[in-house]
Amino acid sequence: MAPTNHRAPALRDERSRRDDLELEGSRPPDGESGLRRRFLVKNGDYLGLLRAEDIDWARAEGNYTCIRVGRVEHLVRRGIGEMESQLDHGRFLRISRSVIVNLDRIERLVPWFSGGYLVRLRSGAQFKLTRRYAHRLFTRVGKPL
Repeated sequence: MAPTNHRAPALRDERSRRDDLELEGSRPPDGESGLRRRFLVKNGDYLGLLRAEDIDWARAEGNYTCIRVGRVEHLVRRGIGEMESQLDHGRFLRISRSVIVNLDRIERLVPWFSGGYLVRLRSGAQFKLTRRYAHRLFTRVGKPL
């Protein structure tokens, strides 16, 4: 008779729960767009599940992207272009080559040099909205009154 391992079912259950989380966060169901509602991020020794609508901003860090949620920053192993393609285009907007912001978090726009703007978020974070990307914002939300 083979020895039994009482921990094996528990390990299998834990692995399947982890696999389910990874699959849910990493791939959309068949027939749906590539937009994600959740992201699985590594945070030290554990994995965290972030809701896309909770993201304040994302900034390119080389081949990685720094995602800010509240007061916590997460570094994920994907480029800013890939992040942009997976976020809801109605809620998020790329404002420069290296920054994407949640439109619901914008507090004000301050005119800046050469037709650009300084974007201030409710959290106090500030980013430059370059002239090249400014038309995207005004197309999305309208011209100033």
